[in-house]
Amino acid sequence: MRSARRAAAPLAAGVVVAAYAAALRPYGIFDYVDEGLLLVQALRAARGQVPYVDFHTGYGPLYFRLQAWLLAAGGWDAIRWALVAVQGAAGALLFVLARRLAGPALAWAAVALEVAFFLPVAPGRGAPFNAPYPAWYAGLAGVALAVLLGGEAPARPWRAAVAGVIAGVVAAMKPSSGLLLAAGAAAAVVLGEVRDGRGGSVARAVLALVALAAAALVLPTGFTVAAWVLVPPVVALAALGARRGVTDTDALRRLVPLAAGFLAVAGAAFAPALAALGPGGLAREIGAGVAGLYALPFPWPAGVAAAAGLAVFAVRSRGAGALALAALALAVGAGAAGAGAPLPALRRDRQSICRPGRERSAPTSCHLPASGVPTPPSRQTPSSNPCNNRSPRPGRIVAPQSCPGRSPPDVSSCR
Repeated sequence: MRSARRAAAPLAAGVVVAAYAAALRPYGIFDYVDEGLLLVQALRAARGQVPYVDFHTGYGPLYFRLQAWLLAAGGWDAIRWALVAVQGAAGALLFVLARRLAGPALAWAAVALEVAFFLPVAPGRGAPFNAPYPAWYAGLAGVALAVLLGGEAPARPWRAAVAGVIAGVVAAMKPSSGLLLAAGAAAAVVLGEVRDGRGGSVARAVLALVALAAAALVLPTGFTVAAWVLVPPVVALAALGARRGVTDTDALRRLVPLAAGFLAVAGAAFAPALAALGPGGLAREIGAGVAGLYALPFPWPAGVAAAAGLAVFAVRSRGAGALALAALALAVGAGAAGAGAPLPALRRDRQSICRPGRERSAPTSCHLPASGVPTPPSRQTPSSNPCNNRSPRPGRIVAPQSCPGRSPPDVSSCR
């Protein structure tokens, strides 16, 4: 009975988050360029084309296999219902993790913050969590790894193997996120109880490598807010873990199954592209500058919070908690004060988009015929205004500009 009650709360949290996502599932297209491109690429994959070989992308082949399967099974609806399931599962696992760390009351608060900060709505434009970005799957995997590896220290070898499989699946969908999750899992599995003296050399080497990788990740940006946000927590982890590293034998017993699970999944997913392009060609395709298009600077409140965390770690005195709380309040207050600035840019008036006589030009639609080869769209007339078209032509997938209150195109006919 007790276990049933404990399972009911995470289930309820997941249902609440899923219901929220499901209610907004038909709400427009958040970004017709991004979401339209992903839907077109999913259609191309469903018709036999191979990522990296037939089209450029920074995402992994497993992501396109999943999207192609969903598209073939149920069209656009299946893709968005899958995202509803992902958001609901992430909410349930977040509740489990937060309850383990802070109790049930704060677990509900954590779920509420997840909805507020990570599942927002852009009024008049759409909902970002409806766009089929692989980052949503990576986020679910990250929470799952924290639940899997955070329950006991050190983690058992079978848990390390499962963690490797999860990180490998993410790497096959979004390579950068998969590598980050694998690095985090490697750091987690080599930590145990506090030991007299220093931990094993293998554990210390793993922690040092993870810290160096974090520094190398932000090195091209210089000494910026990104460096303050990303590097200090990893360096602090390495410093704290120096006395908590398991013995070399125990570390290898966990690292080997972790690596095996990761390489088995990721290697199988990338094998066709690797055979077609070779290591150099595949590396160029994955690192084709896609990340540079989406690199955004961290706001200064994030730097304040990170600097405060580093100060607390260094001081470790009675006043450290008050210092951290004050810095967090300052960062949150500053972020809230500037939160309204981008909202006017996110609001789109329906009249300005769909007003008769002011239809947008042809580049607002992207057409992919049944052959899988893009064709230039024809010049639009008032009758071809994308806001007046609810579905694409047969055999085509259309990504029109966002129209408030209208659903994205039905691509079930492209199965």
